Amino acid sequence: MSALTNEKKVLVLAITLMDLLVYLSMFSIPPLIGDIIKQFSVNYTTVSSLMYLMFLPQIIFSIYASKLIAKYNAVKVTLFGASLLTIGNLTVALGANINFLLLQVGRLIVGIGVSFAFIATLSLVSTYFRPEEQGKPMGMVTLTYALAIITAFNGLGGIALLTDYVVSLWVMFGFSVTATAIFYWLSSMFPEAYTVAKEFTLLDGLKNSQMLLVTILWLFFNMGVGAYLTWIKIYLIYVKSVALTIADLLSSLFMIFGFFRPLAGALSDRVNRRKIFITWSTLGFTVGVTLLYFFDGIFLVLDIIIIGISALFIAPTIFTLPGEIMKEDADIGYGMLNTGANIGYVIGPFVTGVIFDTFGLVDGFFA
Repeated sequence: MSALTNEKKVLVLAITLMDLLVYLSMFSIPPLIGDIIKQFSVNYTTVSSLMYLMFLPQIIFSIYASKLIAKYNAVKVTLFGASLLTIGNLTVALGANINFLLLQVGRLIVGIGVSFAFIATLSLVSTYFRPEEQGKPMGMVTLTYALAIITAFNGLGGIALLTDYVVSLWVMFGFSVTATAIFYWLSSMFPEAYTVAKEFTLLDGLKNSQMLLVTILWLFFNMGVGAYLTWIKIYLIYVKSVALTIADLLSSLFMIFGFFRPLAGALSDRVNRRKIFITWSTLGFTVGVTLLYFFDGIFLVLDIIIIGISALFIAPTIFTLPGEIMKEDADIGYGMLNTGANIGYVIGPFVTGVIFDTFGLVDGFFA
């Protein structure tokens, strides 16, 4: 495989930066949930709205993102999504100083921005890179997910611990402005597009029973991941009595193993037993989360490590399936997986919040 040109290296940098903005915007709230509950005196169900209101519009607007990309091109749609992310993060920061409703409005705007920016950056990969060149940019997309969650818990969470959680939200807004401006500047250096983005509808994918089954599995898995990432810090602090300085580190430990996802994908390709990887990843994650109820101390840390290792293999494995199942219509499969993940992220945090309010944190987490 030939080395990437300088123009394509710039494009990889721009995609990485934009994906980092997308994922940081998505997960900037979980490390700060405890502070938000204290300030606004809201229950777990209500505060969970800051997550599901962000994922809800993605279910709707992601379906139309391809239409805008086909009409206006992926670069313009990425900038449109990034602008909405900036406005949304500004609204969230202002809401922290005004009222909870404005916080919710801000997260809704963030969700709409993510809808367009995330799909558009994936389209940048498929339209600007030849198939044999797509490994590096797709690998960076995978790594930024882990990097963003680690940064959210240890960076934004650390800032909140040292100063105030509102400062963390203003830092998030500042990063939004900076990332959007840099992407706009770098876009003038992008190479010629390799192909033209195609418009598609997810309804076409529903006819494929295999892809539909994979999407349902991915939906349920992301219900668990969404609930885990939203509430794990709260659970560690208030149930397991973990110190604030350690809670952020343990919460992000789940994603540290995400840096090994490209290796996990390569192993999956070599072994070529994807069903086994998906089955054991799902089973390991489920058992690991259940055991959190019973463990403390070093065994709690080891259990969180097991959860991280278990979740390591499913994402790079499952994202190879659209190409295998849908062939030339792989984009439809990717869209189905993204929609399924968003539905899971809407349901997981909300249902868990209701359970916490009904049964309490201790019994609720086990339930």
